[in-house]
Amino acid sequence: MVDISVAPIQSPQDLVVYVHDPLRGAPFYHLPAEKRAEFVETLRFTDAGLASLNFRILSENLSDSQAYELLTLFGWQSMVFSLP
Repeated sequence: MVDISVAPIQSPQDLVVYVHDPLRGAPFYHLPAEKRAEFVETLRFTDAGLASLNFRILSENLSDSQAYELLTLFGWQSMVFSLP
């Protein structure tokens, strides 16, 4: 389990690296391109890392295991159980 404090994506700058690198950001590529862009636009960061996101996009477009993989990049993998 990845802790939020050591998650790979902690900031908008980290996000850019992962979203544009199909190897490092592979979990993002489970989303169709249009939904990936929409999802990225919903992400909000604070100094502590990711603060909010749109779970609906994940629940409508990914399996639970794919959502878990993507949320792990932010240290939010336990939130997969909160998906609608």
